Amino acid sequence: MPDDLLDWLTGDAPPILFTHGSAQLHGQGFFATAVETARRLGRRALLVASRRESLPAELPAGMRHEAYLPFSRVLPHCAALVSHGGVGTCAQALAAGVPHLVVPMAFDQFDNASRLVELGVGDCLPVRRLTTDRAVAALRPLLSRTEDVRARCAEGAPTLRGETRVAEELETLHGG
Repeated sequence: MPDDLLDWLTGDAPPILFTHGSAQLHGQGFFATAVETARRLGRRALLVASRRESLPAELPAGMRHEAYLPFSRVLPHCAALVSHGGVGTCAQALAAGVPHLVVPMAFDQFDNASRLVELGVGDCLPVRRLTTDRAVAALRPLLSRTEDVRARCAEGAPTLRGETRVAEELETLHGG
C-alpha cells in the first residue's frame, strides 16, 4: 500500500472505491462512468485498475488511481464499493461492512450480487445497464444506509472469516 494512501483515505470524507476486477481488460466505460458518478455525488473516488489506460486520461481533483490495493486494509476507510462482484471482492466488502454496488458481467457475479441484495448490504446494476444516472440512483440510498450495512455485516462476521468459505457461508445463510 502506498505510504500516503492511509492519509488520503482518512483526510476527507470517505471515498467510494471503484474496481472492475483484476481480469477485466476493457474497463474504459466502467471507469468513465465511475468518475462521473463520483463527481455527481460530490464524493471522492479511489479507482483500482491494473491498467492505467482503462481510466480517463485526466482524473478530477479528489480522485485517485492505484493499480492494486489490499482491500482488507482499504475498504474499512471507504464509504462504498462498486465492483464486478467476484466472490473475493464481495467477501472483503462484507468483512469491512461497506455497502456494495455490484456491476456483474458474467459467471457467479450475478448470484453474488443477488445474495448481497438479499442480505440488505448491496444493490445490483448489470454492466449492460450501467449509466451514470443509474449508478447515482443506486448509490445514493446505499450511502445513506452505511451504519445499517455495517451492523448487518457485523452480525454475520464471525461466520464469514476467510475468503475461501464465503460462498459456502452465504449459501448456508440463505438455505442454499
